[in-house]
Amino acid sequence: MSTQILTYLLVGSSFALYIGIAVWTKAASTRDFYIAGGGVNPLVNGMATAADWMSAASFIRGFTVSLPFYLVGLLRLLLTLKV
Repeated sequence: MSTQILTYLLVGSSFALYIGIAVWTKAASTRDFYIAGGGVNPLVNGMATAADWMSAASFIRGFTVSLPFYLVGLLRLLLTLKV
């Protein structure tokens, strides 16, 4: 069996698996989709939202703080190279 056919079979079967899972676990209504059928405690929901915000904030802060150091290091490297 050729590599191309094997690749098509692997990708096609993974797509079929993903589509099957999506159809099998489809939410019956928007209420089921948005708030997990009402089974999420408001406190837990608030903690999850806060964790998402803190994660995004730390990622953005880390990037903006480290970017100048990266650029200075890159500039030093370029200046030491004899281009």
